[in-house]
Formats: sequence, structure tokens, C-alpha cells
Amino acid sequence: MGCVFNYVKLGVQEERSAVKSAMDTIDNARYESGPGGYSGTFAEAQGVEVAAYQPTSDDDARTWLDDNCEKWGPALLIKDVDGAYHLGAQCSD
Repeated sequence: MGCVFNYVKLGVQEERSAVKSAMDTIDNARYESGPGGYSGTFAEAQGVEVAAYQPTSDDDARTWLDDNCEKWGPALLIKDVDGAYHLGAQCSD
């Protein structure tokens, strides 16, 4: 089985709100995809972790998340220099 990288820039700037928004993103994907697994969506993420990396741009955030997220692992959340949070996950499909 393969995996698909999923990415979204969240519209929040406070860590607590970002974690909640990330969990909502995962929960919504699980609702939309059903319980079957291997959807290639955020539904496959095993929770959320906040990582210490601080990207300098949206492209930098996307690249770092793509390189550092692991299949079967949690979605990673990072905060950029402007205070926005980015969510990424390698999702089994």
C-alpha cells in the first residue's frame, strides 16, 4: 500500500485552537471517508503532534511536512514566522 501527503494551512494563530482545528480536520475526514481505512486522507492520521520547526514560507512548510511526516504516524502541526499553523500527514491509501 502507498501513501498520500495531505496538507492544509489552518486559519488560526493560537496553539490550542490549532490543535483543535487539526483534530476537527481529522475527524471530518473520518466522517467523510468512513471506517474502511486506506482512504489517503487525514482520516488515516494517528492523532496530532506539534513540531518545533518554524517555516519561513508556505512552500517551506509544505516541503518540511512532506519530508518529516511518517505513514501511520500523527499529523504534524508547525507554526510559521507569521504565526499561522500548517498541518500535514502522510496518509495510507
